[in-house]
Amino acid sequence: MTDSGQTSGHTGGVREFASHSAGAIVVVCGLFFLLAFMYLGGTADPQSHARHVPVAVVNEDEGATLQTPVGPRNLDVGTQITAGLLQGNDWGKLRLHVVDAQEADDGLKDGSFFGAVRIPPELSQQVVDLVEAAATEEGSPVNPRPGRRSPCSTRPGSRSCPARS
Repeated sequence: MTDSGQTSGHTGGVREFASHSAGAIVVVCGLFFLLAFMYLGGTADPQSHARHVPVAVVNEDEGATLQTPVGPRNLDVGTQITAGLLQGNDWGKLRLHVVDAQEADDGLKDGSFFGAVRIPPELSQQVVDLVEAAATEEGSPVNPRPGRRSPCSTRPGSRSCPARS
């Protein structure tokens, strides 16, 4: 009891507790619903929410020389890939940065970049080796124009050419 003769504390019992608790429960459930809705809204279609994601492009390719019937041809696949990435990029979603390997590693560690595309130093040489191996298997000279093969008339009796009657 207090000095004025009134008792302190709750006197209502179960009804008062239920009426006060119901409001708190509604507020807490509403808050959980709002947070769940916001979470699901962000994860339902992540591509539509991805904007200006920084990605490093590291071109370490050293290039190579392809021997063709018309003479040697310098081949730099890494530069071609890098140019294609930059040209075909959706700049609203990805921000491509052409950097060296050290800057890319530092950026990945400190969070400046969310990812990196690394073009290895031996890529052009591997492409040249594949082209030369395919040319030796077929027994045909290497045609310097990509996507075109030498005609069958230059390879009589080749396994890939149909027999002429």
